[in-house]
Amino acid sequence: MAVARIFLGNWIGNHQPSWVKLGLGGATEALNWGCNDIGGTLMEEHITTMAGATGGTCMEVETLRSAIESIGRSPRQRDTLYKMMG
Repeated sequence: MAVARIFLGNWIGNHQPSWVKLGLGGATEALNWGCNDIGGTLMEEHITTMAGATGGTCMEVETLRSAIESIGRSPRQRDTLYKMMG
């Protein structure tokens, strides 16, 4: 993640780890490696588990907020076009 941020930071402003694939702990840790967007909530996710992975399949907004705050960051909500909301 950190290397991708170094190489792509000038062209791609948002780097998002997949909590579905890394687990919430891994995605939260990736925020310390140069990622700046932990991703959104999913009501259901089956592609990863159908492929044999053991990642998450559902995430609540408050759980994501708590994970972000646990490393001293302030969560901010955005829309799908990366515009900040509220």
